[in-house]
Amino acid sequence: LFGYLLRFQTWMIDAAAITQLGMARAFVPLGLGYLTLLWSVRQLDDRPRRALGVALLGGLLVAAGLVQVESVAEGRLLRLVQVDVLQSIGSSLVLLTLLDGACGLLRKPYWAAALGLLVASLTHLVWTHLPGPLPHAFAGFLGKYTPPPGAPSALFPLFPWFAYACLGAAVGSVLRDAKEQTDRATVMLGVLGALCAVLASEAHPHLHDMFAVQPWTVHPMRIAFRVGVVLSLLLVGWAWAGGMRGRLLIHYGGSSLRIYWAHMFFAYGIIGRPLQKSSSYGQWLVAVSVLLGLMWLLSRIGVSTKPPRTART
Repeated sequence: LFGYLLRFQTWMIDAAAITQLGMARAFVPLGLGYLTLLWSVRQLDDRPRRALGVALLGGLLVAAGLVQVESVAEGRLLRLVQVDVLQSIGSSLVLLTLLDGACGLLRKPYWAAALGLLVASLTHLVWTHLPGPLPHAFAGFLGKYTPPPGAPSALFPLFPWFAYACLGAAVGSVLRDAKEQTDRATVMLGVLGALCAVLASEAHPHLHDMFAVQPWTVHPMRIAFRVGVVLSLLLVGWAWAGGMRGRLLIHYGGSSLRIYWAHMFFAYGIIGRPLQKSSSYGQWLVAVSVLLGLMWLLSRIGVSTKPPRTART
């Protein structure tokens, strides 16, 4: 939902649709629909049946808005339904939750890792058969392919990006099960990650020869390299995260979605656009320092000093 809201924001603010009243018949029902869906999500815990009814209303409003989009802004519809990183994260979390309910996946790190490797290995095969009969907005969840003329391609489809969620779940399961030996497990994972990154690096010429003969191996090797790098950074973070530095990492991590959303204005949006390709290195350093400070302040908004409530079983 946040992924599609971000696309909607890009249209409304960065593309200035909100200033064009002729587009209101599309963006008003869309905006109301997204707000209604957010409201329904907030009621899931306490009133699930009511949440379902509200969600259906929100879905109808969104559908009514999407039907109008192409008539007021040609080419915008496919951008509004483009699959990006937040859609990938959200759908991956849903899949992990369903799999955990079905077979206890999150308590079986080896099975989770095996599933991640399977997703990575099947990525090339899935990509070659897309989109098939699937609409662009749904096929984009599965993989990359040559999109229709004027349509953007999917940026983070489940093949291969769901593999990262599975491997991350496996790492989290290992750390959880380590209990009193978390430090030892972190060091072992960091060393293993560094080894994977070295072996899977595309700096080795023989890997390119293998890719040419066996193209399905490209994604497994790239995922192994990236996961290896992240595990190495996990070790660095563990060694660095004492005192104020550790709290800084926790604040940024706990507010990552909020920070990601806000930084889009600077990285790709209306605030950063005048600064792109026009700053010296000194100006860039000052701007990045200010941006990091602002993002830290943003991460502190609404943070409670009270101890967390005990989780419900």
